[in-house]
Amino acid sequence: MKYFDKAVSYAQGVWRGGGSIGAAKLALIVVAAATELLLVNLLTPAQRGEVFYVRTGADLAGTVFVFGLGNAAVYFSRRVAENYLIFALHSVFLIFSGLLVAGVVMLSTGGNGSLLWTVALSVAFSIYIYIQRVFIGSGEFGKHNIATLVPKIIVLTAVAVILLCQLSAGIGVVFAIMTVAHLAVVALFPWPQILAFHREFRGRVAKYYKEALKYGWGTLLPNIAAALKNRFEVFVIQYIFGDAVLGVFALSKSLLAPLAVVTTTVSVLLLRHFSRNPDVRIGSRLRWMFIVCIGLVAIGLGGFQLGEWLSWVPNGYKDAKRYFIICGIGASFLACSSLLQSFLFSRNRPRMVLVSIAASIIPLATIPVVNFSNVEALLWVVQISYIVQFCVNYMQYKRLSGWV
Repeated sequence: MKYFDKAVSYAQGVWRGGGSIGAAKLALIVVAAATELLLVNLLTPAQRGEVFYVRTGADLAGTVFVFGLGNAAVYFSRRVAENYLIFALHSVFLIFSGLLVAGVVMLSTGGNGSLLWTVALSVAFSIYIYIQRVFIGSGEFGKHNIATLVPKIIVLTAVAVILLCQLSAGIGVVFAIMTVAHLAVVALFPWPQILAFHREFRGRVAKYYKEALKYGWGTLLPNIAAALKNRFEVFVIQYIFGDAVLGVFALSKSLLAPLAVVTTTVSVLLLRHFSRNPDVRIGSRLRWMFIVCIGLVAIGLGGFQLGEWLSWVPNGYKDAKRYFIICGIGASFLACSSLLQSFLFSRNRPRMVLVSIAASIIPLATIPVVNFSNVEALLWVVQISYIVQFCVNYMQYKRLSGWV
């Protein structure tokens, strides 16, 4: 009982001030599910596949272009003013760089639509990802919630209006809505306050920027490797089976989004908490509770709870149920790995994360030499790689924390 009380007290410390984030994430899950329902009725599987493919590439690029500064904003959470300044400077850099790259694409390809939207969405997603980390690092959870929800609500509303008014809208319109909605978060930033911070802290910004980049670059390579591996099946399915099959697979991945949303939130809060309070012993036990709970929930949801939940989707998307059940198993192990990695990052051990990712690539090496006749066989190989990643992460975590 005494240990249980300590664990509860510790959990409250991790989640202190984050209750509103939990509520916002629940709202995000509802909004995302509603948006997915509308998109599958607006787009054909092939169109949905193209949107998912471009968005996945942009999301990956967005992770790269933040340069790990988002994690640095959480790790150096007490240095609020400096984090604000760096975000402002980096956002301006991203927007101008995006315009430059878009100009090059226009001149070299004659206006390739997919490439242009990938560039635009990459800039928008970079700023969207970065600003959330800055607000979590500064403890401004209300602003974080607004920055998280507003772009998704804008997309949902716009798609709903298109369907209700029976407007003619192609995937270009969907891309434009996503880009504008995610760029809109810059309006939430206190720009007048930034100018005051600049006058007060300009002598220290360059020094702190180097320090933040040093930490950020250390986490960037593992994050890029993880992002590439976690999106590996998207690119392979598109290459082997085409946009139509990828569109069906996109629906199954969207149904697993709630698990990713919860895991990401808990991981960021744990990184912030562990960086401020290096209490490894109790943290290890609480972490194990998170792992068990999330793993059981994901497997239960994938294997037993789905039922006829997908009866509402158009006929072209019916295969999503099979993909969902397979991916649910791997997603639970991936969620557990994410939680363990937040602990390793808080101890500034990015190389340990890289080791687990490198080990998980071994099962994927069989894909180029095996002739996969269906998507399910390919997905099982990917799920095995997630299990390997979790096992190696857990061994690294146990070694570092000294807990068995």
